[in-house]
Amino acid sequence: MNFQGSDSLAGNPDMVEIYYRLGIRWMLLAYNVRTFAGSGCHERSDDGLSNYGIQLVREMNRVGMIVDASHTGFRTTMDIFEASDAPVIFSHSNPAALQKHARNISDEQIDACAQSGGVIGVVGFDGFLPGQVATVEAVVQAIDYLAGRVGAVHVGLGLDWIYCQDMFREILGTNRTAYPTDEKGGYETAADFFGPEQIPGITEALLRRGFSEQDIRGILGENWIRVAGSELPPPSSPTSRDVHSQRADHRRNNRYGFRCRPHSSA
Repeated sequence: MNFQGSDSLAGNPDMVEIYYRLGIRWMLLAYNVRTFAGSGCHERSDDGLSNYGIQLVREMNRVGMIVDASHTGFRTTMDIFEASDAPVIFSHSNPAALQKHARNISDEQIDACAQSGGVIGVVGFDGFLPGQVATVEAVVQAIDYLAGRVGAVHVGLGLDWIYCQDMFREILGTNRTAYPTDEKGGYETAADFFGPEQIPGITEALLRRGFSEQDIRGILGENWIRVAGSELPPPSSPTSRDVHSQRADHRRNNRYGFRCRPHSSA
């Protein structure tokens, strides 16, 4: 389970461990707009992580809750990477180089995520995909771009598929604070989503592009499993702080052992 935003903490970082024990395993610090922790991607300005936000990242690292930088402003995300001693993910974000939108991420953000040992999940919302269409080809184009830049080991699926899509479209039309219409990329598309039934087409398309079976298995889920497994033991463990310190040293030494390399193509 996850939280899309940190508002549920009510400004109290001690709530991180409580929610972790209740089953929350990853959390965004912001969702499009500003929070106590930092700025969302649709704010007019981005001052980066607040002091509270830095404290929050460190507490998430301590208990083993994954930090998610999707929906978050550029400067705030870069501060997250600097503050975190564990892999940081973009659970559902696409390359801005392929589709200009404030919700998409720059090459600098992509590189920083990979350097942290994290994974970028390609999102299936049409407005964020190349050509603003929710097709197999558009999703695979985003996967290919990410893999070519930082290696397939840092790529996953984060389709963000919504069951009640009519309700979501209604929210898009009424909440222009969180879903604005501006030159950075608005929400004027049909608001279609890439559906789970289309996933087999991704496998076939990646094989045609020369991705290895190992790469495809990683993209379809094993990369997420790796990141989840690299997180810390439950806070009830008496050695959790010692393990945290050891893994922080390991990350500084070799970035969790993962090299950013392009996939091999035929």
